Amino acid sequence: MRMVAEGRGPGQDRRASTSPRQTGASYPLRILVFSASLRADSLNTRLAALAATTIEAEGHTTDLATMAEFDAPSYNGDVEAAGGLPPGAENLRRRLEAAHGFVIASPEYNASLPGVLKNSIDWGVAQPTPALQRAPRPTALGLTVDGRW
Repeated sequence: MRMVAEGRGPGQDRRASTSPRQTGASYPLRILVFSASLRADSLNTRLAALAATTIEAEGHTTDLATMAEFDAPSYNGDVEAAGGLPPGAENLRRRLEAAHGFVIASPEYNASLPGVLKNSIDWGVAQPTPALQRAPRPTALGLTVDGRW
């Protein structure tokens, strides 16, 4: 895993020339990695597993998850105000708070992200906590397509 350089424009090399070990970054990092697909044999689930393996090969730790672990009913602020977060959303929030960064491997549905991912994010960060507000966090979004488009 390489550190991302900041302040560069589109099309320029965004990778720094040093690894986290060489920059004195907090080491090892704990990275939440998950697929935003509910399908068991999804290309994105395989991409998430590959990302986790790559991150671990660099000496960091990963928390590999599936979207099913964060499943929640449709977001409703009234439900949240009355009773807090559903278990899946609480799980996402807890794991995001524990991570230094995260990687999402997501399918593309109708030129957008999957509704299940958007819904989980709505629930998981609806009431930001100090741990969720710390910034910056290493973040990556990976997408796969099966070639039909």
